[in-house]
Amino acid sequence: MDVAITGIPFYFDTYFPSMKKYFSISVVSLGLNRFATVTTDITNIKQAEQIIAAKNKELEQIVCVASHDLRSPLVNVEGYSQELGFVFDDLRSIMEDLKDEPDKIIPALEGLLAEITDSLTHIRLSVRQMDALLKGLLTLSRVGRAALKHEKVNMGLLLQRLIASMDYQIHKLDGQLEVSVLPYCWSDSVQISQVFSNLIGNALKYSHPERKPLVKIYGFSDNGKSKYVVEDNGIGIDKEHQEIIFELFHRLDPTAKEGDGLGLTIVKQILFRLDGSITVESEVGEGSRFIVTLQGAEND
Repeated sequence: MDVAITGIPFYFDTYFPSMKKYFSISVVSLGLNRFATVTTDITNIKQAEQIIAAKNKELEQIVCVASHDLRSPLVNVEGYSQELGFVFDDLRSIMEDLKDEPDKIIPALEGLLAEITDSLTHIRLSVRQMDALLKGLLTLSRVGRAALKHEKVNMGLLLQRLIASMDYQIHKLDGQLEVSVLPYCWSDSVQISQVFSNLIGNALKYSHPERKPLVKIYGFSDNGKSKYVVEDNGIGIDKEHQEIIFELFHRLDPTAKEGDGLGLTIVKQILFRLDGSITVESEVGEGSRFIVTLQGAEND
């Protein structure tokens, strides 16, 4: 009514959940007490903006890794390389000072050899850390470029094959996996297999030290979506970590477990590209539940 009275146009964007679409609404005056409404479907624009926002966040995380995570091992390499330089200076001095007393050289060198060994160990560890980070970034970039093949996926069969491929890992940890009947979904079978491989792998890796690993996988259909739950009885995740475990290179315990901190980042990126999502519910010491949501499909 304000537009019809004042003649000043009014614009706004809105989302219609029932249609799953975004619209831009323009209300313009056609004269006194007259107005017209123009509605434009901007769903594609909004989706593109969401993709750009997600990519920008990913780039920010990569810059953070490059400036901090990669710099840290480089500082170690530089520092311990300098230490080696000092040790070799000391070595030259010892060799010069004791050149006429060879029987005293070996005892004098023992301490220096320990310092050399310690410095080389730290340098090798830092180089391996940098290598893991760089490989992780490469893996992440490949996931973002991989071509997707949308098809109806028999999740029960997919999980059956995936678990068979992880048989050695499961038995090594004396673990147990229970898979219920799962709904079908529309997805990329290769990409979604990687999602569940990472989730199951984490469930086994972060098992509770006082009990054998038990992973339950079950699912259900909900309003056109297929939802899958990967539930474990592991160490659980503190609430303060639950919002950031999907961030680039975030690790719950960097000192206790191997890994590059990329698994859940890759999971989230794959699901984003598949128009899916993932959430987590967890209690420390009780275990975790990761809920994956994908576009539903009727079971054959």
